[in-house]
Amino acid sequence: MSHFAEVCTEKPGELQITPAQAAEIQAATDAVKAHLQAVFAARAALEAAITGKDLAVQASTKKVREFAQKFRVNQYLDEALLPELGLAPRYPAPSNGVLKPPVRLFATANPVDASVLLKWNRNGCTQGTNFLIEHSINGGPWKGLTATTRTRFTVQNVIPGLPRLYRITAHRARKQTGPSNVASVYDNGIGAQQLAA
Repeated sequence: MSHFAEVCTEKPGELQITPAQAAEIQAATDAVKAHLQAVFAARAALEAAITGKDLAVQASTKKVREFAQKFRVNQYLDEALLPELGLAPRYPAPSNGVLKPPVRLFATANPVDASVLLKWNRNGCTQGTNFLIEHSINGGPWKGLTATTRTRFTVQNVIPGLPRLYRITAHRARKQTGPSNVASVYDNGIGAQQLAA
């Protein structure tokens, strides 16, 4: 189309058209170009908006998960607030199953990706039992880390070489067991000192 208009503009006499007619052809071609450029610009803006939306969703999801985890670990939070937030209750419906402290807790550090894999035995606790994971960093006080119904959990962002202790308690129907055995990574004797205190 552009080439057609160029020839008409350059050779109106040979094509037996007036300069005004050649100008009309050129103007029509220019209008098409302008609209095409607008389409390309709109498409680029749409792609940028979609990318921005996707990044915002990822950031929002990460933040919601972060605070949802904090809310579930917070033992002082009113249990009735969890369903309002769309979260599963901290204490599932009562069950006739036995509630015993978890056993055989093991902690395996992976300094390459700064993580610690925790694995334990539910010790007869029924499915749906919540396991509260607590940790102590460098001999500090025990603090809630997260809760899960599974029997393994990977702790992320663990600084290699910094002593950490882990223990787990089982929760169900507003009942709680005593802690499991203590598992440690990068211990350097901190665990023995704390257990003896």
